Amino acid sequence: MKPYRIWIVLALYTSWIESVPALDMKLIPVIDHKELQSDERFLNATLVEVGDRQWNRTYLVHFEALREIKEFKAFFSYSVRVFDGAVQKVLLSRWVDGCELYRKPPTDRMVRLFYDPVMKYSRISCCPYKPGVSIMVNVTPSDFPMPSFLPESEFLVEVRAYTRARADLFFETRWYGRLVRMFNVNKNI
Repeated sequence: MKPYRIWIVLALYTSWIESVPALDMKLIPVIDHKELQSDERFLNATLVEVGDRQWNRTYLVHFEALREIKEFKAFFSYSVRVFDGAVQKVLLSRWVDGCELYRKPPTDRMVRLFYDPVMKYSRISCCPYKPGVSIMVNVTPSDFPMPSFLPESEFLVEVRAYTRARADLFFETRWYGRLVRMFNVNKNI
């Protein structure tokens, strides 16, 4: 091949590579399986799925307090799963004070990434939670700002909530899914 043809091919290839990021490429968490449990002495929890497309579903988690919950601590963890879940490595874990989180938004950047999209459309009242109080948490995974440098992989997100100095586990959930890189994402379709 003649040298000028090589340069033309390289120039075309380079211009194509530069235009690829211009596409609307986004890393989206897709939920494949979820588990939800609540201790019925404290709380009723139900889950409703809204949306046809798996990559653009919204999960509405409804809570109803059955007794007064004055304070609670929640433990969040994000794990990467490999070999069909045989190996799990926790990448991120945080303890948060649930009532304090509502009163004063978090300053921790990692917690804030998930806090803002969830709180935007959720209906949560202030602590303490009296019996009969209803709470609705709106979780839309495709709204989470996922860093583009993360690889496509399977994940597990766990949330456990405790009351009375971590003595009573009253809520637990696990969300199994995968990170999928999608091009030209239009959520209105």
